[in-house]
Formats: sequence, C-alpha cells, structure tokens
Amino acid sequence: MNGSAVYRNASALSLSAVNSTASLFPNTSSSSSDLWWIFGVMTTNTVGIFANILLLLAVIVHKPLRRSSSSALIIHCIAIDLYTTTVSVPSTTIPFYLGPTHQLPKDFCKYQPYIAYLAWVCGMDASSLLSLHRFVAALFPNQFPRFRKTAAIAGLIAAPWIASILINLFPTLEMGSRFIASSVGGCTFVAGRGPSTVVTYMALGYYLPTAVMGLNYTIVLTKTMLDVRRRPRSPALRRRLEITRTLWLSFVWHCMTIYPPAILTSTFPVLYASNRGFKMFLKWLGGSYSAINPVQK
Repeated sequence: MNGSAVYRNASALSLSAVNSTASLFPNTSSSSSDLWWIFGVMTTNTVGIFANILLLLAVIVHKPLRRSSSSALIIHCIAIDLYTTTVSVPSTTIPFYLGPTHQLPKDFCKYQPYIAYLAWVCGMDASSLLSLHRFVAALFPNQFPRFRKTAAIAGLIAAPWIASILINLFPTLEMGSRFIASSVGGCTFVAGRGPSTVVTYMALGYYLPTAVMGLNYTIVLTKTMLDVRRRPRSPALRRRLEITRTLWLSFVWHCMTIYPPAILTSTFPVLYASNRGFKMFLKWLGGSYSAINPVQK
C-alpha cells in the first residue's frame, strides 16, 4: 500500500472515529430523524451507564471475579467505559444536535481532546494491556507472578493514561492538528497538510491497540480451548475459558463498532455519503461501544 492510500485510510478512520458526531449529515437538527437519532444515542448510553455500574459492582463484590488476577485491570476498563458513556459521548453528541447556531463555551473545541477523546484512546490502550496481561498468564505462567505484583498492575493502569495524555496533547496545542467549531454543530477534527500527523495519531491511538488485542486474545483463546480439551473437568480452566471467550467477543465488538465507518468511507465514499440512514446507524454504532459490550453479559 502506497503512502497516499495509507493517508486516505487513516484519514477516513480519523474522521469517523475522532469526528464521529460532527459530520453526520447537513444541518437538520430540528428534523425528526435527528431527534430520533439523539434519543437513540442517549438512551443507549443511559442503559450503558447502569450496565457499567452493575458490572463494576459485580467485579468488586463477587468473590470469584474479584480474585481474578486481572480484576484490577478489568475494573479499570469498566471505569473508562463508564466515563465514556457519561461524559465523552454526551459531550460530542449534544453539541452536534444543538446545531451550529448554539454558541459553545470558549475553548470548548480546543480542549475537546481531553474532554472526550482522552478516554477513548485510553480505553483502547487499557484494553490492549489487559489482553497482554491475559496473554502472559496463559503462555508464561512461571513469569506471570511478576505481572501480579502491585507495582506491575499500577504500571499497567497508569501507562494508558500517560500515552493518551501525550497523544491528545498535539491537537490540544494545535501541533499538526486541532479541533474547531463545525459548520454543522459541535466540534470537528482538522488534520495538518501532511499525512504523517494523521497516520501517527491513528496508528498509536487505534491501529496498534487493535492489533495487540486481536493477536493476544486469539492466541490465548486457542490455547485455553486446547487446555480444556485435555482437562475438561478442570473448573479453573473452564472459568478461564469463559473469561477469555468474553474478552475475545469484546474485541470483535470493538472492531465492529470502530472500523466499519472507516472502511465504508474510504472504499465507498459516494454510497456512504448518500445513504443517510445507514450513516446515522454507523455513527450510533461507533458511539455505543462502551455502552453495549459483550463483557457486560
């Protein structure tokens, strides 16, 4: 794939993931379709708030879940999803629904990376490190005790926040990219002239975590299934299989919610732009990852 193709695909994912609510369609915020759209988004996230709270309490209170070696990392991911459903999604969807005539607070768009997208990038990195933790537990059990220590867990929790803060620092300081008020309402992501800014941002914030999650969970799931076949009566292995299968389904859901808009935008731009209903559905899907997640089952 040549450089221009990489830039087009990265730009498509950037505009679909980062600018998920500012470029849905022309300004028709008073139409019934917009009303149903914002109602669907907010309803989904309200349900997601309660689901994440219940899941958080379950992991904390339920002894088998609490005793899991990855319980602290799972709680961390749930907490990020809870912030996303309560702050990130509303802070991007409500300004869009209000339209361009609604005056946003001063510097609202400038600090949009830290208001909304900090949690999204952090959630991606946190999920990838959780998958790495499960990978080490399954394939390197002798070395795994080092990864269960308090210092190791603290490092795995702190690392995604540090990475996300640094990644989102560039658009906040307007270094190569920035967020500005959109002509259709809300804020829009504006990339620099060169492809390197978009490619780097999306590679670190989206592509790399996705690759790490997919590789780790696929290997761990395969190994765990083989172990269960050899020892089908082991309760520990069956519990590990259930957790691993759930996390792998979460990865699949992650791909289904984030990447379809990018693929359709870059591959079928005319069809994607002309099919308003389908576009609205994909935008709802992209914002529902943290609210509807197989882990909540």
